[in-house]
Amino acid sequence: MPSGRTLRLCTNSIPPALRSSCFVIYRERPKISPSRKRSSPIRSNSISGAISPQFLELEPDLSQPWIRELWNRIPTPEKTKRIRIGTVAKLLAQHKIRKISAEQILKILRQPAATVAEGTVEGAMGAIKTAFKQLAVTMEELNATLLQLDETTEKLAASLQANDQASSLREGVPATDPTPALHQDIAILRSIPGVGRIVLGILLAEAFHRFEKRDRAALRCLTGIAPVTRRSGKQHFVVRRVATLPRLRDARYHWARVAVQRDPLSKRKYATLRQRGHQHARALRSVADRLISVACAMLQHGSLYDPSREQATASNRSNG
Repeated sequence: MPSGRTLRLCTNSIPPALRSSCFVIYRERPKISPSRKRSSPIRSNSISGAISPQFLELEPDLSQPWIRELWNRIPTPEKTKRIRIGTVAKLLAQHKIRKISAEQILKILRQPAATVAEGTVEGAMGAIKTAFKQLAVTMEELNATLLQLDETTEKLAASLQANDQASSLREGVPATDPTPALHQDIAILRSIPGVGRIVLGILLAEAFHRFEKRDRAALRCLTGIAPVTRRSGKQHFVVRRVATLPRLRDARYHWARVAVQRDPLSKRKYATLRQRGHQHARALRSVADRLISVACAMLQHGSLYDPSREQATASNRSNG
């Protein structure tokens, strides 16, 4: 948990009217996901142990709306025999599901069902209905929080832009000043691969001051990228940093993980590190180290992420 001094440093440049709302929204949002995960084993055990384990073959994440609606239509193996392919196809079209067809769904669900004692199906159906109702409420709260997160980010960007314009008028800075404005930082961070609404919210809430100062060294320490060196006599150890901000550490992990999936350069770097013998977590830390360096350079020059620029630089280095 960050200290009070750390919180004051992080909120130094955030407008006073938005400080409390930003931190509450950015920090309380992740608490909704664990409630969704806690109910997942209950639903999985109820379905796989009592009624139809084939549902888990269709979609392991039972919080998806289309799988819940499909279960409401065919909750038992007996009803799968009477439903038509057109009904399932219409349901898939409504939810824009293309990874599986209606024929494949019915083929999986019409497999021989497990033999259970009398009354087990009725009892399990009641438990699953209750679990799905709780899950629907959780997903509604999660979606509402995500929308509120986007609105708060837009308000913060607009407020920072107003503050930058007011400061420029007071200090007499010309409109053509090439110095990057503070409100542009949010747009720059959004353009980096792997930075979504949740990662951006955590970065703004936990390390706004560090990004404002372009403090790469502090960001590497707070996110757990910078290693710790221990020396004692002739002994020399380099170990992973443990004293980090937990939220920034998690955000750094997911930032690098998604960047490896979406960014060709990050994917290539990750593959190279894995070939050298680095483990998954160690390779992601190196990818995140590069992304933080790129982010600080982009913030310093006020430019958005352009993958072609690094590709051209890499080709020039290889030719040189």
